[in-house]
Amino acid sequence: MPWSAAGPARDNAGRMKTPELPAPEAKSGAKIDYVAKRLGPALAPLGFKRKDRQFVAGGGEGHELHWQIVQLQADKWKQGPRGAFFVNLAVQFPELTRQVAQRPGMDFLLDHVDKVDESLGQVRERLGHLQSELSPEHPCARSKHSDEFKFGRDTDLAALADSVVRAALEVGVPWLQRQASLRVLADFDGSLLGAGVDARIAAAVLLGDRERAQRILGEQHARFEQSNKTYLDS
Repeated sequence: MPWSAAGPARDNAGRMKTPELPAPEAKSGAKIDYVAKRLGPALAPLGFKRKDRQFVAGGGEGHELHWQIVQLQADKWKQGPRGAFFVNLAVQFPELTRQVAQRPGMDFLLDHVDKVDESLGQVRERLGHLQSELSPEHPCARSKHSDEFKFGRDTDLAALADSVVRAALEVGVPWLQRQASLRVLADFDGSLLGAGVDARIAAAVLLGDRERAQRILGEQHARFEQSNKTYLDS
């Protein structure tokens, strides 16, 4: 895989460094970076490598080769020490990107096949949304319709980072592991925002499950009437 990144920072004795807590008046970007630095050592034992605010773990072989991605995305809204961020989750299968690139007008994707890119993940979700779907009794549960993590001048940033780390380990990573399969993607029957029709068809084709691919095409006939042959005769 072409992905590479440094592991968690360590001191001269090999111990992982504890990131410095930003001052209350620090800019929002510094606070998000602090959360990323806290998240890195927690995800590292699970095979995730950090690059800036993104963490990637590789897995699978052949057509099942994939990247599991955790990404901190700053909200556009920010004002000095106040701001917010999302924790994006994605599973990206390079071979699926190659398959989808066969569709008319999609050949530009061939330039991105071997590049880790959360936006190209075939299955995507936000950690905050997963938490909002938990039962109220769950320690990681959040309010409904609360995808983002907000902070301000008086926010206990260490506690916020603790909560993000715990949710990533107990909710986010297990979700990524469950989605890291072409079979799961081909059989996906949820929101189109979670897994696109293109990716579901391509997954079925790679699995040799033409029946499933045909069924999805039948359900989305109008959208794919010009490209059925591209998918199923490849």
